[in-house]
Parts: sequence; structure tokens; C-alpha cells
Amino acid sequence: ELVSKERSGALLRRGVLDRRELDRICSGKTVVASTIDNIMPFRHPVPLTRLRAVGAADGANFVTARPIRSQQLTQIVEEGMT
Repeated sequence: ELVSKERSGALLRRGVLDRRELDRICSGKTVVASTIDNIMPFRHPVPLTRLRAVGAADGANFVTARPIRSQQLTQIVEEGMT
């Protein structure tokens, strides 16, 4: 969905990026916003130690959204679904 950066307040509250980061990576007046509304549990949960091993989690004890690379996502999904 195309969203005006000026009217993206609700998305910013639920999103991964804050206004400053959004402005840093996007110079245009609109952004593409994606929402996830379906959750599918993995057959085999991927443990935190494995997430750290693939670089998808750091050593902090925070549960928070964070960006990951597509390769990391693919690896996590493959491990969780097989």
C-alpha cells in the first residue's frame, strides 16, 4: 500500500522504522507499507541460540522488532517448517 509519509502516524506506531530512519532511507513523499495479518506457527520453533547464530538476534535481552536480511528470513522459515 502506498502511504504518504506525512500521514503515516498510525503505521509509525506499529512499524519497525521511526520517522528519522524512514526519512533517512526514503527521500520521496510516499512509502510502501506492508502489514502482516496472518501468523503461521512453525512446526519446529527456532531457538534463540539459532537466531543468534544466523545473525537475526543480538545479545540484548529485548523482545523487539528488528530488521533482518532476506537470507536470514529464508533460513529461519526453512528451519522452522522442516
